[in-house]
Amino acid sequence: MKGYTKEEIEQLSKNPIVRSVDEKRLTLTYEFRVELFKEWEKNPGMETIRKMLTEHGINEKSLRDHYIHDIHFKFKRVGMPTGGRNETVRRKNTKNTAEEIETLLKSGKFKKSGGGIIFTEEYKEELIEKYPEQSIEESLRQSGIDPQIVGYQRIYLVMRQAIDEKGDQSEAKSAGEKHVYTKKEIKEIGLHPYVTSVSLKKLQFHNRLFSEAAIFLQNGYMLEEILSLYEIPIEWLTRSQQMNIRYRIEKAETGNSEDEMMSSDWTPEQREKYIRIQRNRVKALEHVTSRGFEVIREKFQFLNCVQKKRICEIFRDNMTVLRIGSIRETVKLAGISKSVYYKFLNDDTVEERLAVRNAKEKADMETIRKVADYGGYPKGSRAIYMQMPILENKRMSRRKIMRLMDKMGIKCTVRKANMNRRAAAKRLVSHVKPNILKRTFKLHRPGKAILTDVTYMKYCHGKKLAYGSATIDAVTGRLYEVKVSKYNDVDLVVNTILALPKPDKDAVEKTLLHSDQGIQYLSDEYQELLAELGFIQSMSKRGNCWDNAPQESFFGHFKDEFDYKSLTTIEEIVQELERYKYYYNEVRGQWNRGKMTPMQREAWINSLSDADFEKWQEQELKRYNEMKQKAREKAIERNKTLGV
Repeated sequence: MKGYTKEEIEQLSKNPIVRSVDEKRLTLTYEFRVELFKEWEKNPGMETIRKMLTEHGINEKSLRDHYIHDIHFKFKRVGMPTGGRNETVRRKNTKNTAEEIETLLKSGKFKKSGGGIIFTEEYKEELIEKYPEQSIEESLRQSGIDPQIVGYQRIYLVMRQAIDEKGDQSEAKSAGEKHVYTKKEIKEIGLHPYVTSVSLKKLQFHNRLFSEAAIFLQNGYMLEEILSLYEIPIEWLTRSQQMNIRYRIEKAETGNSEDEMMSSDWTPEQREKYIRIQRNRVKALEHVTSRGFEVIREKFQFLNCVQKKRICEIFRDNMTVLRIGSIRETVKLAGISKSVYYKFLNDDTVEERLAVRNAKEKADMETIRKVADYGGYPKGSRAIYMQMPILENKRMSRRKIMRLMDKMGIKCTVRKANMNRRAAAKRLVSHVKPNILKRTFKLHRPGKAILTDVTYMKYCHGKKLAYGSATIDAVTGRLYEVKVSKYNDVDLVVNTILALPKPDKDAVEKTLLHSDQGIQYLSDEYQELLAELGFIQSMSKRGNCWDNAPQESFFGHFKDEFDYKSLTTIEEIVQELERYKYYYNEVRGQWNRGKMTPMQREAWINSLSDADFEKWQEQELKRYNEMKQKAREKAIERNKTLGV
């Protein structure tokens, strides 16, 4: 089992979601485990846990083996983390005092028996009747009796009787007891062909199970999948039993145990189940074998000659087991031709040739290092390629130089590739949306064309930085919302959109929501939200601020008029923004919108009859076409001066 190194412990201990970490154990904070469970509950699976840990700075490779699987399994079996605040009573095992005995007898629920006291038959039946919907401890409390005084042994005997009668063991599990099997379960489990013995608290499997299952564990099967393969319900096993089975499978040798399985005492149902399990095994083994051939087929061409020879020898030594059809057909499944197969089997010089090749590669690497270190300046593969003939009187292809540099770990920091920019470029290809709006800012009814963008805000006299995300109406200039955050992330723009009035999905004219090509607007979360709400997404051309001109104009006026620079906290900014929003929409007139405030402009447009609205739109369309013509003429004139 993988332990944590000193470096990993030091790094993990700095993470705010880690409560404690040592060589053998990593414990996450209770608050994070609750948050993690809530996310897991929405989408149960190890991928959800892996994603959450990665988002909080914990790499899966640094974790102990099966750590993520253990969390997933605990959520599945136990549910919401309790933070050590279980209500299980730590029951008293010491003898009762005379005063306690007198208290219990006065309750009328107990009677004397021999030298002690026991439950009355009537009260015991009452406790069993309420169990398991109500625990034994809770029933005692409702009767005014302290479970601590009653003692563990008396409570356990009643609970055991209730379990035997009702076939329920939920309270035994919640009380932290070992797995207790009911009589019905013992009978059912005992018929499984791989079970050798089962009692109230003990379950043992045949050694054959562990040796047969070893190959599946080695090939990436989860324990739950292996148990399902052998038709063993996971509900039969406690967590410790599961860990024990996994450990025994890991230690077992691959193959079949020499122990006999079939028994003349088996019932027809046992034989039928055993045959069904063997069919499941054969199918799974076929999948494992097919995957093994596929892995060899993918990697064979990248192996060196000694490794290829070893693969061919493994095929030769295990041909009786691996053989599928002829030898030619078998090795072909692994991507190896018959001639190559026999070539490596009969070639005894591969090790010598590999040694010569390694020596030459070592000399080439030394040459590259000398050129890379010359002059003390950083060099990339291009610079090394050009300077090598001059400095060392040797030549190599640039591809070879790049391969050997990567092998030596030589990284050039000059003009290093920007991975964020590459990721953004890839996202642009698949997530960019067309410019549907095309600057028709006034050719819509109010609420049918909404603009949005993000700007930075340096507040506290320039000492702190925040980001503001705003949405305005393209037609009236109405300010719908401004959200402020410390982070320029997807949550900021999502919260801004959620504050908008929801569009009418059944309307003839759909609502456009226009933005630039910022990385937040290209995210899956943002685009899926718009589609869900019923917005049609539109985007400016890359690097063209004129496609979102009214929004840019708003931010210009906003920064001139709103004195956020003197405010010291984001809370103060949010509070003052409410006042500015009212001023902007209700008081501040706009010169190019008939000198009306945004709300007055909206009311005026909505008051127009259909005929008047169409007449107004014709005028705006005429201005729009004139604007396009002027822009076209300017572009032609500008192109004439290029290169001058």
